Amino acid sequence: MKTFPSHLLLAVTSCGLLAACDPSTGGFDPQDATESAAAVLTAIQQSPALQALSVMGSDITVSASAPIVGAALPDANFVRGRLAAWAHAGTATLSLAPRAAAAPIFPADLLGKTLTYNLGQRRYELSSQTGAPSTGVRFILYAVDPVMRRVVEPLNPVGHLDLTDKSTPAAAILGVTIVINNTTLVDYDAAASFPTGSITFSANGSISDGKTNVDFGLNQRITDGPAITVDYLLTVPENDVSLNLNAQISSSGSDVGLSVEHGNNMTVVHAVGDDSAITGTVSHNGVTVVNISGTPEKPVFTTTTGDPLPAPQVETLKRLFDLADALFDAFDDLLGPAHRLLGFPLLS
Repeated sequence: MKTFPSHLLLAVTSCGLLAACDPSTGGFDPQDATESAAAVLTAIQQSPALQALSVMGSDITVSASAPIVGAALPDANFVRGRLAAWAHAGTATLSLAPRAAAAPIFPADLLGKTLTYNLGQRRYELSSQTGAPSTGVRFILYAVDPVMRRVVEPLNPVGHLDLTDKSTPAAAILGVTIVINNTTLVDYDAAASFPTGSITFSANGSISDGKTNVDFGLNQRITDGPAITVDYLLTVPENDVSLNLNAQISSSGSDVGLSVEHGNNMTVVHAVGDDSAITGTVSHNGVTVVNISGTPEKPVFTTTTGDPLPAPQVETLKRLFDLADALFDAFDDLLGPAHRLLGFPLLS
């Protein structure tokens, strides 16, 4: 059964923020809130580290002479982990076979090794370069064209990606660090655990475009059924902005919430439903300003007095929906190394 897609929540959020421009919302500025949220997403999207990772991920393969684990980085076959994909999975089969938490993430003969890119073969291979972490492996990263999504020729090394094994007897933990032009732009630790019948994944750290630093903490859990629970928190302390997305998704329906906090203002969207009907509200600083009804395909947004929202308001904040959708794409690439190496299951 198709369940309530998270994309709808993001669209609902866009409408809700626009609705908050009504005087009854207490002076909330929708343009200001939209720009604040967009700044968070842009800082992530424009990070040279993320751009290098997203472009080069599909070229990272296993060579016969360098039998590195094939899941080291996301490749073209990596199934996107967006909530939308999960929500539409319905009765998809999940492989929840656990890996031993205490088992090493990398083969011993790869520890301390550096991999460089072979442009002719379009793949990474072992090199004689030094400097890799003794508890992990290093991939050299190169200049990329993010618009054309290709590696710039001739190769121009700009930094490196270090993957390190920080596991304990109780948990599998992977450290992910990306340094571009001698500046650390990505730094996070990811952990996975495997309770009976489920798998949990968490990641905590930061990503920067060199100007704006975005701290993030997220948790993902998949149980037999399947059922998915997620919680994303993104903050930009210097801008006093935070975004929080949480969701519980199963074959019987979804319960999703999104909050945008900027300064002293808080807008919260909460919606529940399935493929046949949805209900929800948008509140601003604790006051309900929009009611949500209808279906995922044809949502209905009304003010608390029952009036429909003007079409221009709906259209204006579609940009926020697009940026929020791009956020999931970005985190697919950012978390790819940890998802694959720690055994986070793919939908099939």
